Amino acid sequence: MAPAALSAKHTAESAGYQYGESMNAIIAAGHPASLLPSADRLCDSELVKSTAVILTGLVLVTATACGTNLSSPSSHAAEQFYRALAAGDGAAACELLAPQTREEVEDSAEAPCRTAILDEDIPAAGAVTGLHQYGDQAQVRLSGDTAFLAEFGNGWKVVAAACTPRGERPYDCKVEG
Repeated sequence: MAPAALSAKHTAESAGYQYGESMNAIIAAGHPASLLPSADRLCDSELVKSTAVILTGLVLVTATACGTNLSSPSSHAAEQFYRALAAGDGAAACELLAPQTREEVEDSAEAPCRTAILDEDIPAAGAVTGLHQYGDQAQVRLSGDTAFLAEFGNGWKVVAAACTPRGERPYDCKVEG
């Protein structure tokens, strides 16, 4: 065996790496093998453990962020709904209501949605402060209100608005379908 190969084998063995016949063949051919640990030694290495901890942390951060990104199509739809109300544009606000919610607004007021929605006691919303999205359902918390939305074939629509939390019980919503 060449002196460099013996040195590489000695360095690797003193570091705790173990070699089989194929590794001895590599060393005999003169390739530096000190960087090639055995499989059982590799699994114990600090690098692998550190990498696993970092990847686990990234997965947790990513999973947490999935439900809390404040800029999404659902939160954008909620913001549009409240902007339309603030501008007195009942027709635009009604376009952003889910079909069953729009129907309920019209039925309860016995008036077209475009006028009835403006008579509802819906607070000014303000900025989005929280978003919890679960597939095609979302809760959008704003500084002045909470709305619930669902994704339909033509985009995100408001299912309920003017919603007040009630502790462990479901939200109480003034506008819902």
